[in-house]
Order: sequence, then structure tokens, then C-alpha cells
Amino acid sequence: MDYKRFIIPMATFAAGFTIRRLLFAGAVSAVGAVSTLGVAALTTREGTVHKAYLDSNGTPTICVGHTSDPEYPFKMGDVWSAEKCAEVFEHDHAEALSYVDRLVTVPLEPHQRTSLASFVFNVGGGAFGKSTLLRELNKGNYDAVPAQMRRWNKETINGRKVVSKGLINRREDEIKEWLGNG
Repeated sequence: MDYKRFIIPMATFAAGFTIRRLLFAGAVSAVGAVSTLGVAALTTREGTVHKAYLDSNGTPTICVGHTSDPEYPFKMGDVWSAEKCAEVFEHDHAEALSYVDRLVTVPLEPHQRTSLASFVFNVGGGAFGKSTLLRELNKGNYDAVPAQMRRWNKETINGRKVVSKGLINRREDEIKEWLGNG
């Protein structure tokens, strides 16, 4: 067993996360459902911003990449505590994992599940459900996943799709995780 996968960076705790919160989010389990390193990487990729802001494509965002949810509504100018951000991240991450678990029909290694959860956290469950990535994976074509992830490198700015260096970097991180090198 690779015990490094169960080392939780101190920054994770500084952001308001606890072992209980990581367990709830699916980060730690007896079978290593997803890697804690992967969850820490996701929170690093997204960043934690306590005051609502517009992300690079103009979407209102707060905490760890939280955009919209009837259960956790917010408006521009809202400021949420570290505890609230951790709670919302638990919910959002569990939702991303839920999409992976419901839609993927082939077996996954924990690092692959972690990678896909990060991907779904970013693109959304609906987009993932309609993706060629999912269709190829469910055919058992695991090797197609990295190339399919790389296709998701654009954001919409002023109604136009624009290649994003940030998304390119994120996809490469998710691919490393997918391959077990994260």
C-alpha cells in the first residue's frame, strides 16, 4: 500500500478541513476510495476564496469552486467562513463522486476515481454524462481517458470558447492522477 496517499497536507486542515470532513467527502476510507492527496490537489487547483467573486469566465463563485446549488445559494458580496466553505466543499465533492459512481460502469482504481471526481467537479455532472470520455471509458477504453480529458481545455469568455492555460494545467494534473502519478 502506498501510504503517501494517506498523508494529508497541513494546508488542508488550515482551510477548515478535519479528518471527519475528509471522511465524509470520500477522501479517506478503509479501501482508499479516493486519495487524500487527490482531494488536497483538488482544493489547491480550485483555491479557497471566502468572498463571492466572478471567476475567469464571469461565473459567480465562492469557497472551493462552488458556483450554484439550491442547497447552498449565495450572492455576490457574500463572505463565508472556513467552516462553511469546508461544509460546501464536502457537499460539492460528494456530488462529483456520486456522478462518477453512477455513470462509470467499469471498475476504477482509487486514483482513477479521484481523477474523474476532480474532472467532474470542474466540468459538471451533466457535461460528464454526455461526454465522449465517459462513452469511451465505459467501453473499457481506459487508455482514451487522457486524450479525452485534454479536449476539455476551453472556457467560455464573452460567448466564445477560448483555450485556457489554467485548464490545460489542470487537465495535465488530472491525467497524472488518472495514471497513478498524481
